[in-house]
This record gives sequence, structure tokens and C-alpha cells, in this order.
Amino acid sequence: MVQVKEAEDIELGRRKVYSVLSLGYRVCRRVNYGMSIRQHREGIINMAVPNPYQYQYQQYQQQQVFTAPPEKLLLMLYDGAIRFCNQAKKAIGDNNNEEANSCLIKVQNIIRELMGTLDEDYEISKSLNPLYDYFYGRIVEANIHKDCASIDEVLGFLVELRQTWAEAIVLIKGMKRP
Repeated sequence: MVQVKEAEDIELGRRKVYSVLSLGYRVCRRVNYGMSIRQHREGIINMAVPNPYQYQYQQYQQQQVFTAPPEKLLLMLYDGAIRFCNQAKKAIGDNNNEEANSCLIKVQNIIRELMGTLDEDYEISKSLNPLYDYFYGRIVEANIHKDCASIDEVLGFLVELRQTWAEAIVLIKGMKRP
């Protein structure tokens, strides 16, 4: 590890910035020979060799999203929100506000995606929209105050909704088969 005063003064070589579609929202990642965004911002350079299979794994994840049926995408969104809520709680417990903020913003993006994809022609959508709006407000509040209680409240609802959707998908698939 080499400490430098300003990362901007160093030629970082083959730096690539690309976007990955993951769980219905865009995630920007920086690849600098194994350098994280935090290391880049703080001017810490890690000369680790990049994982040659990272690109293939990301392509695999992209294909899972692109080829998944809508019901699978819905479950993937809920899984992502649940995972990021748990990561945010852990980061708050570790007093890592930057990581907590990052995870909670991802949860906010997922909730906005869930709200944006509702079809208002169905009664359930009219009921889910205010619920998602409430979740979004609680997550914003949790992000501002770094409050695990707000995250736990939303997390409980997300887990329950995910289970409900999973059961509904199984029932619908069972009804479609003769």
C-alpha cells in the first residue's frame, strides 16, 4: 500500500468506469487494479492484481437480470433490498457511516423502482404505492439519523412482502398448469 497526498496527481493507468444493471437499478463501479472508490478518494493505491473472472461474473449477473421473468425480477428486487438493509444495519453497528449511507441509498433506489413499476390498473397497486412511499420515507429517515429501528421496521415489512409474493407466484404457476 502506498499513501499519496492526492489521487488526482497520480496516473492510474487503465482506469475504466462502467455501469452495470443490477436488480433493476444502475450501479456505477470503478475498476483501478483492485482499487475501491474509498481508496481512490483517500489516495490509497493497492497494486493488487485484478480478478480475471470478475468481468465474466458480472456478465453472468447481467444475463440473469435480462433473462429473468417479471416475477423473478420482483423477488430479486426484494432480495436486494433485504440484503442492503442488513448490510446497512451492520455498517451502522460498526460506525461506518459511509457504507451505511451507500447501502441505504441502494434500498431507496430499489423502493423507487418498485414504486415506478406498479401498474395502477390493479387494486393491489393502489394499496402498495402508499406502503412503498412509507418505506421510502423511513429509509430516508434512517439514513439521516443512522437509526437501526427504522431499518428494522422496513426490513420486517420487506421480508413479509417478499414471502407473500413468493407464495403468490407459486400459486399462480400452479393454477396455470393443467
